[in-house]
Amino acid sequence: MLLEAAALFQEKGFAAASTRELGDRLGLRGASIYYHFKSKEELLYRIYVRSMTTIRERVDEVIDPALPAKERLRAMAHRHVVTVLTNRDLHSPIDLQRLAPEWRADILRRRREYEQLFLDQIAAAQNDGTLRSDISAEMLMLSLFNLMNWTILWYSPNKDQAADDLAEAFFTVFLEGTQAAPACGQRK
Repeated sequence: MLLEAAALFQEKGFAAASTRELGDRLGLRGASIYYHFKSKEELLYRIYVRSMTTIRERVDEVIDPALPAKERLRAMAHRHVVTVLTNRDLHSPIDLQRLAPEWRADILRRRREYEQLFLDQIAAAQNDGTLRSDISAEMLMLSLFNLMNWTILWYSPNKDQAADDLAEAFFTVFLEGTQAAPACGQRK
């Protein structure tokens, strides 16, 4: 039900989507939705919770303490991109402002905790000298999330590169920037 609701909200917008339409998609009467959820806003909150829980679980699976921090960060970023592009409806932004303040606070707390995973790896990579330290770990984390998350708005699995290839390209851009490699014999 949550995935269908997320798809409907992406297609029509949260405000324009009705529980009747969702019920039709699920083969239920529109009012049956209220058997499972007290309101359309609770349904939206549950979509956000599912999204945050899913992505956190998927990224946690690849965190290997035996790897150097930069490689842990690479695996985490890769998993993040592949996860969001595999189910774009679930992970696409809807309208967080539609949530009741306590639900919005919960989602923002979950987001901060998730971002902290990346921030910790970036700081560790800065400390071991594999990432630059003249830019704050927080700014690097925000830059990485910007690269990873905006993709969801334009990515088309039928036209664009595979999610795995995009994830690798984004991390390469994050690590190396967009500066051209020096020609043979030239100094860096």
